[in-house]
Amino acid sequence: MRQFVKLLLIFLVVFFVYFAVATQFTFQPKWAIDYFNPLTQSLLNFRLDIKDPAMTYDLVNYQGKWYVPWGILTSLFLIPLQLIKGRFVPILYLSCFFQV
Repeated sequence: MRQFVKLLLIFLVVFFVYFAVATQFTFQPKWAIDYFNPLTQSLLNFRLDIKDPAMTYDLVNYQGKWYVPWGILTSLFLIPLQLIKGRFVPILYLSCFFQV
């Protein structure tokens, strides 16, 4: 049990450092281009396309619908987080978690 607490503490400290550096010590996630949250919303509605994307920079247009070319794996990890929070989740949280 004591070793688990040590490992958990190390994980939390490293996560905090990653998050601090990633946000440039503002601790506010930066919103650049985010296609994963709209895709997660589409997946929750049993769709694979992004409905009315704000920016179409990296998206693929096929028969009038917008799709992401790199797949849905990242959005699958966001589904439980969006169900818990009920809104968009900055992808930075997930990135920092998997980097640790």
